[in-house]
Amino acid sequence: MATPQPHAVVVPYPGSGNINPALQLAQLLRRHSVFITFVVTEHNLRRAEAAAEVAARGREGFRVETIPDGLVDADRDEQDYDLDLSKATTQRCAAPLRELVARLRGGAPGVPPVTSVLPTSLMSFALEVARELGVPSMVLWGGSAAALMGHTRLRELKERGYLPLKGSKHEILWGWARCGSSTRGYRVTGAAPEIKGYGMGRFSQGHCD
Repeated sequence: MATPQPHAVVVPYPGSGNINPALQLAQLLRRHSVFITFVVTEHNLRRAEAAAEVAARGREGFRVETIPDGLVDADRDEQDYDLDLSKATTQRCAAPLRELVARLRGGAPGVPPVTSVLPTSLMSFALEVARELGVPSMVLWGGSAAALMGHTRLRELKERGYLPLKGSKHEILWGWARCGSSTRGYRVTGAAPEIKGYGMGRFSQGHCD
């Protein structure tokens, strides 16, 4: 019996620094005969579709699917990392993504069954969707190693009282017992957006080891 063709559902966060790395990964997988479904939200539909069309040009087995994000048109003029966009993706995209993966899981004419879900880190709710449907998944991180460490420690920062940000600039001591020596630094709350309620997701529960 022939081995079924792998099918990866790639789910990038609809913001700068996420779509291009996800497209690059999708292209690499496609070169190794992996069928690709590239999922975009309505927020960056035109930009992401245009990029995906270029990536998929002349390639069979590369398709684009769109899921709703619940934003109104006025919200779409905001910056990519606006809090409303983050809330919309974390609170409203899980259900339509679940419906999409469930539909693709059984395959369709010309479309093999889904074998993996690959979100970028800010779309980590897709990990729970994949788990519920019994589909393997992993996270794509497109940023720096320093940003990765900071992201995995967001929950700990909140538990220690550093988040949400409050007060004025002052010196703090970062003591990462499991990751190395302590480091002195500063936080400037006036330059940082309000992040109370920002969805950190399952990805931020990681550790250094």
